[in-house]
Amino acid sequence: MKPKGKSPAAVKTTAPLPPAGQPVWKKYMVVLLVLVPCIVYSLVMTLQFTGIDDKLFIQDNKEFNQNFANIPVSFQRGLFQPADKSLYDYYRPLFLVDVIVEYHFFGDNPVGYHLTNLLFHLLSVVLLYLLLKRLKLGETTSLILSLLFAVHPALSPAVVWIPGRNDMMLMVFLLAGLILTIDYALRRRWQDFILQLIFFLLALFTKETAVIIPLLAWFILVFVLKLPWKSWYPLIIGWFTAVGFWFFMESTVKQSGNRLPVKEMIESGIGRMPAFLQYLGKIFFPVNLSVYPQIGEMTVIWGVLAFGIVVVLLILSGNYFKPLTILGTSWFLLSLLPVLAVPKAFNDIVYEHRLYIPMIGVLLVLSQTVLFTAKVKELYRYTLFGLIIVIFGTMSFIRTGYYETALAYWSRAVAESPGHAYSISMLAKCVKNEVKQEQLFLQAYALDSTVKEINLNLGKIAYKNKHYDEAEKYLKQELALPSVKAPENFFLLAEVATKKQKYSEVKFFVTEGLKISEDKSGDASFLMAQAFFFENKFDSAAIFLRRVVALNPKNEQANCNLVAVFLQLNQKDSAAARVQKMKQNGVRVPPELLKATGGEQLKIKN
Repeated sequence: MKPKGKSPAAVKTTAPLPPAGQPVWKKYMVVLLVLVPCIVYSLVMTLQFTGIDDKLFIQDNKEFNQNFANIPVSFQRGLFQPADKSLYDYYRPLFLVDVIVEYHFFGDNPVGYHLTNLLFHLLSVVLLYLLLKRLKLGETTSLILSLLFAVHPALSPAVVWIPGRNDMMLMVFLLAGLILTIDYALRRRWQDFILQLIFFLLALFTKETAVIIPLLAWFILVFVLKLPWKSWYPLIIGWFTAVGFWFFMESTVKQSGNRLPVKEMIESGIGRMPAFLQYLGKIFFPVNLSVYPQIGEMTVIWGVLAFGIVVVLLILSGNYFKPLTILGTSWFLLSLLPVLAVPKAFNDIVYEHRLYIPMIGVLLVLSQTVLFTAKVKELYRYTLFGLIIVIFGTMSFIRTGYYETALAYWSRAVAESPGHAYSISMLAKCVKNEVKQEQLFLQAYALDSTVKEINLNLGKIAYKNKHYDEAEKYLKQELALPSVKAPENFFLLAEVATKKQKYSEVKFFVTEGLKISEDKSGDASFLMAQAFFFENKFDSAAIFLRRVVALNPKNEQANCNLVAVFLQLNQKDSAAARVQKMKQNGVRVPPELLKATGGEQLKIKN
């Protein structure tokens, strides 16, 4: 009906007001969910590499990342070891694909990767809010829980450490898939069915933990939303098909024995059981967080206290057997199971970024406690959790600085775990002062001489100081360890053997090194050539010297040695041709070589 006495054009329109008693800012919840974590993690753009896996995947893997053709190859290899299938490894191809794509935008610059991490986190926070609303938790509860997730300091490693994005990618696919699963069950639209199946496949190829998604989704549909079976049974067919396809792809990569032995998994699981309580304690009382947490150095006291508090809060609310309580508990336990299955020899660190997925389970349980079910004024609830969010956000802001550089990261790791040899050895690599560096390596060696690369680094220092016997001792101790052998170790032993004139050892160590690494610089071939030269095996020496100059045409010493070898073989034409090539490449030719090859008569021009 038109207002009396006014034309339609004269009627003023206004935006609808929020319901009575509802704060105006509730209209901007999504903006708040994005703004708060952006403020908390505003320093991420200043962060560099930490030197733990991020440089491995980005800088050390440069050749792989530069080629888009390696995207399908990512589905045919392990995360760490593309060639050696005898080693334990993870099958997480989408992380490799993600790095390939981003490398073409950011190259070796860490800033872009850190920005992407933050974007993944923001997307996870918003999707979590949307899922909680679909689980009928209400706007206030959904907002508070999502903000707690957004700023929790235990999750900061996932955001500020580049490889932590693997858990955030899984979270995005998991949450998006669950939302679409619920939408399909409610609306029966085929678009939702296809999209949720795609997100489930993406989750599986991101991290093996995704196999629990169908269990979580089924429980939500049947017990939380109580939907009839006809609305969700087609999903089961899709889930089984997706898992079967993923398992087939994963098994083709892990076909030669790099699956974790069941016995070792069980033994490791028993030894890591305290991790459940340690993780729970870090969620409720994040006072003993660590950038490099050792399971043996973390207390379970906070976890026991947190468990007791949750039990009391659930008893007060009477919701201890409610569907969301069971769902949250199952979510937390199931998503942490992979942490127990990793053998100690493979990875003994209980990283906090692994809480990124399990945290949702704890938040679901928390939503059923008296903190959210009690009838109190919303102002009180906002005040309590607002204070917690500010405290947690401040902690996360401070902890971001721990990841600023490799030196900052490993300094913090040593401060938090002073008895861990690996942390000390990694800190030593970051130190510029050579005396301090050697002291740190020796300190690490005294704690545990079996840690990978401590002996190697001490051997490098000893070689640099011309202590060849000492260098040989350390380098051979490194080879005796069961860890993966570094090609550098073999080549450095070959250099030591050259200094000690043990030419048979030179050839042995170079040969062993070349079995696991290409000679891209020509240094290994030069060592072989030297060994053959001093054994008067000039034909063999010539073969390796030709390789060196082919790889590095301006290597003066290799060129000169090759000329000398040709002269020893009485191949003056080859020697003269090599001198000619040296002059063409701008390589200095010693006068004695010019004279010996008739170079003066050749009138070679500079």
